[in-house]
Amino acid sequence: MKLGYMTNAFGPLVGEGGGVTSIKDIRYLTLCDDEAVLKKITNAGFRYIEVLEGNLTKYGSDIQVLKDMLARYGAGMMSVCVGANFIYPDALEDEMFHMETVAALAEQVGVSYVAFCGGAIRGKGVQTGDYALLAKGLKEAEKVFAAHGIEASYHPHLGSMAEKPEQIDRLFSVSDIKICPDLAHLAAGGGDPLEIVKKYYDRISFVHLKDLDENGFAPLGTGHVDVEGVLRFLKEKGYAGDYLVEADGFAGDPEEACRTSYRFLQGKLIQNSSRPRRRSTARGAGGHLRMGGFYNEKTECGPGWCRVHGKSALNRVFRHAQVFLAGPGRAGFKNNLRHRPGNRGRRERTLRL
Repeated sequence: MKLGYMTNAFGPLVGEGGGVTSIKDIRYLTLCDDEAVLKKITNAGFRYIEVLEGNLTKYGSDIQVLKDMLARYGAGMMSVCVGANFIYPDALEDEMFHMETVAALAEQVGVSYVAFCGGAIRGKGVQTGDYALLAKGLKEAEKVFAAHGIEASYHPHLGSMAEKPEQIDRLFSVSDIKICPDLAHLAAGGGDPLEIVKKYYDRISFVHLKDLDENGFAPLGTGHVDVEGVLRFLKEKGYAGDYLVEADGFAGDPEEACRTSYRFLQGKLIQNSSRPRRRSTARGAGGHLRMGGFYNEKTECGPGWCRVHGKSALNRVFRHAQVFLAGPGRAGFKNNLRHRPGNRGRRERTLRL
């Protein structure tokens, strides 16, 4: 199970300016320091993040910058949220151009899921046939991401054509896309999150966990959404999928909201109640290993090796590193651990594939 946190709680939500006059450039964007936010989220204990598509496409000219940032904190990008109108046939081609841009970058950083938001409400309201148009647009977008190995779902959202329970039902009666149920959005739209999760259980892609109080969206356990009831139901059903936690729009301290939500999940989704420790990520298939952020140790990595400098050199990191290795590289894994003096009399450890 992957458990992630959405970065959109750490800054105001805006749109890309170019999208005002160019549909292919429409995108969500959170105004924040991406690395500072990643550090806060991983320090709280979460190992994965979700971003709005603008916080991914901003690295389009050098995606390695984002890859290195994630590696430094031992983090992964689990999902990305993408918005579009979907219902205007003349605009759909450029919207799919945007989808392809996002999907290609998402694949490069190992994204597993995309959650689509949107379905424009016309000035004269939702018209007959708009749900069929939305379903068609979602199908086209789903194909784009599927070509990059990314699972697509629709996220019922306030301010969209699928906000209220009857609207959600109407869309999913004409579309076979999976659902990303966001508990707080479902509640704010007038629905019972548990009942909607039960109704669409067989179509769940992954789940957005979020609470809701009288002021709006809130950290888990501080509002009136029956989050525990949903978690119990999913456990009873044997749900083995992933979760993404959100607290966007929360008026309080976003870092404390992140920590509050993590504490709420301890003993529910998180079995280890001790202080979270940053872990490594490793890949064997490509002949490389990445380890990042173990306490105050300095980590250096290259093709096929990783070296940790520090007072203790963290024997246990390398002793258990093979647990994190995946793919065909596992069979050829060799632990050539060297112990020698490093700079300033410190010790260093090198792990080679």
